[in-house]
Amino acid sequence: MSGGLPALLGGHRDVNVGDVERVVSVMGGGLLTLFGATRGGLTGLGLAVLGGGLIYRGVTGHCEAYQSLGVDTADAPSQARGAHA
Repeated sequence: MSGGLPALLGGHRDVNVGDVERVVSVMGGGLLTLFGATRGGLTGLGLAVLGGGLIYRGVTGHCEAYQSLGVDTADAPSQARGAHA
């Protein structure tokens, strides 16, 4: 199989999420998934599914909501790299 993880996860989509957002999405999604799994029940399942969506967003770098709204933060200049005041 060629293409690696992005191909496996549906890498046909354009990246429209910035690097910092991707890291935060994966970390937050992991915590939410873990919390949902330990909570159990229908609420826990819902939280775990939301967390999984955030993990997917972070790993692939693609957000369907951003695409629908025409938002792209992947190429946004980082304040950390910008000019200092």
